[in-house]
Amino acid sequence: MNAAPHTRSPSNSTLGIGRGACAPAVSPGVGRFVHTPILPTMQARAELSARAGALVATANYVGYFLGALLTALAPVAFRSRTMPRACLVALVVTWAGMPLTTDLGGWFLLRALSGVAGAVVFVIAVNSLLTMPGATAEGWTFAGAGAGIALSGLLVARSPFGHSGTAAWWSTAAPTAVLAGSSWITRRSARPP
Repeated sequence: MNAAPHTRSPSNSTLGIGRGACAPAVSPGVGRFVHTPILPTMQARAELSARAGALVATANYVGYFLGALLTALAPVAFRSRTMPRACLVALVVTWAGMPLTTDLGGWFLLRALSGVAGAVVFVIAVNSLLTMPGATAEGWTFAGAGAGIALSGLLVARSPFGHSGTAAWWSTAAPTAVLAGSSWITRRSARPP
């Protein structure tokens, strides 16, 4: 006799989807798109040229590519709960670290590391949500990302810390830490494809 299949209660499923949607809000939501509203302030306050701003943004794109590639080439390394948690911490730390330097090389490195961590978080979050029961998990995945994108603009425009580059990075790092904490518990079944 076969055992009855395990079913997830609606409340647990909803909680899991809510936690899972917070991860795409962090990355790519705020993580990738926060650079756009902050860039004009960086150019004005740190005298960052358009070319240098493009290089810093490109570092993040390259990081996303490498992070996604890593999950494809070494999927076993990303099956533990430790990896997405470490990447969530790395995302917050790299944002908070941006105003601590005015060196282009330092910004390039921080945004590249943010990209790698962000891609790992996004791949694991999407995969986790897609393994949950119900037809709405996919929508919540990308709704979380969309909410994070909108949040990145609002946080910069309405920063309670002023409108310097330092204030902009820190005002996005703090709420992002809350979102990262909300998505901290990752399902054991979550694995990159």
